[in-house]
Amino acid sequence: MDVQTIEKTKQQWQSAADMMPQLICLLDGQGRLIHINRTIERWGLGSVANVRGLRLHEILHQNCVDPKCYFNALWLTAAAKLSHGVRTECEVFDPVLKRHFSVLVQPLVRPPRQFLETDDLHAVVMMGDISDFKLAEAEYQHLYEELECLACHDTSTDGLGKAI
Repeated sequence: MDVQTIEKTKQQWQSAADMMPQLICLLDGQGRLIHINRTIERWGLGSVANVRGLRLHEILHQNCVDPKCYFNALWLTAAAKLSHGVRTECEVFDPVLKRHFSVLVQPLVRPPRQFLETDDLHAVVMMGDISDFKLAEAEYQHLYEELECLACHDTSTDGLGKAI
C-alpha cells in the first residue's frame, strides 16, 4: 500500500469515528489519552486538539477532588481487569455531567513484547449517553405501577365502586 492510500484510509476511519455519538478514546498503558473523537466537543468537554496525554477523568470531571467520585473506583476496577485482558462494561449515572452513560473499557489483544513504548495503544474506552433511554425506562416503570395499582383496585370492587 502506498502512503497516499494509507493516509486516505486513516482519514476515512477518523471521519467515521468522529461521526459516532459515543465518546471514543484510545488510551496508552498509563491510562492517558492518545486520541479522542469529536464527541468531546459535542458534549462541551473540550477540544480534540487539547486533550492528548490527559486522563479521561480529568476531561469528564475537570478539577474533581472528590475522593468518593464514582469514576475513580470505576477506573481502578477497569485498569485491574485490563492488565488481565478482561473488559469492563457498566451503566452509570454521572452526577457531574447529570447524564446516564454506558461505559465499555476494552483491552487490546496483541502479541506479548510488542508495542512496548509508553504511548502505544493499550485500550479503547467507549461511553454512550443513554439518558433518554433511562428516562423512557423510568416513565415505563411509572406507567406499569399505575396500571398495576388500577388492576388491584378493580379486582377489589364490583366495578361500581362497591367492595366485593
